[in-house]
Amino acid sequence: MPSHYVHSALVEMFLECKGAPWTFARWREITKCHGGLFPEDGAPASHNWTASQTEDVRTYFHRYSKHIQARDLQARLSFSLTSVQKAPGAELWRHFVINGWKSWKIHDRITRVLIQKRLHPCILASYSKTPDVLLDSAYYIP
Repeated sequence: MPSHYVHSALVEMFLECKGAPWTFARWREITKCHGGLFPEDGAPASHNWTASQTEDVRTYFHRYSKHIQARDLQARLSFSLTSVQKAPGAELWRHFVINGWKSWKIHDRITRVLIQKRLHPCILASYSKTPDVLLDSAYYIP
């Protein structure tokens, strides 16, 4: 089964969960998007997008939402990749997330929490009768 890219997973989370994770104060602090992803009309975007760029990304999200309704993961992933050439906001969004993911250190933050909670896949594997086989992520991600 195909898996999401970070930029497409964040679009889906935003659309399916009423603006999350940009509705969370800590996420806005980490990403330096204090006004959220799409600030109120007239408010400057803290991520340095122009009004036109913000509208392009908003349009891309709207177009993406139509693919969510189809409930076809492959089609959504395909759209998130092919739309880069077709939708002006798609490329800006992809670069924003790729560059941000590095500076926000999200992967490191998630790894630290999994280790603190003793839920990191390597820790779980060490408790297993077959430590060389990792558990299915559905068992520990929720």
